[in-house]
Amino acid sequence: MNDKQKRLELVRSAWDAYQPDYMGFQLRENPDFHKDLADGAVMLNPMVSEIAGDVRGQKLLDICCACDATQAFSWANLGAEVTACDISPVAIKIARENAELIGLPVTFDVADAQTLDLIEDEGFDIVFAHYLMWFEDIQLACRNWYRVLRP
Repeated sequence: MNDKQKRLELVRSAWDAYQPDYMGFQLRENPDFHKDLADGAVMLNPMVSEIAGDVRGQKLLDICCACDATQAFSWANLGAEVTACDISPVAIKIARENAELIGLPVTFDVADAQTLDLIEDEGFDIVFAHYLMWFEDIQLACRNWYRVLRP
C-alpha cells in the first residue's frame, strides 16, 4: 500500500468511526429530521438551489453525502433523480437507512469523491460538491466530476 492509499484508508476509517455520532448530533439538533424531509423540506442554502435552478428530472450526483445525506434528500425533494456517494461505507449504510425512513428514492454508492471509480461516465446533469476542503487532489476530483457529467 502506497502513502496515498494509506492516507485514504485513514480518512475512510476515521469517517466510518464518526458517522454514528454525526447522525446522533443531527437528530439532537433536529429531532424532526426524518419527518421534515419526508414532508418535502429542502435543507439547502437558498443561493445554492437558486444557482442550480430547476432540477426536476435532472440526474444529480451528490458527492460526500455523509450519513445524514441532507443535501441529497433536499435535491430529491426538489425533483432531481439523485445518486449520492461517500467514501465511508458506514455513512452509506446509515444514509440508506435514512432514505428508507424518509421514503425518498435516492441511490447511494460507496465511492471516493476524487476518483468516482464506480460512477458511470457521462451519466449526470449536475455534480454537487459541498465540502471541497476534504480533497487531497482537487484537480483529480475535478477531472472525474467532469468525466461523469453529460456533454
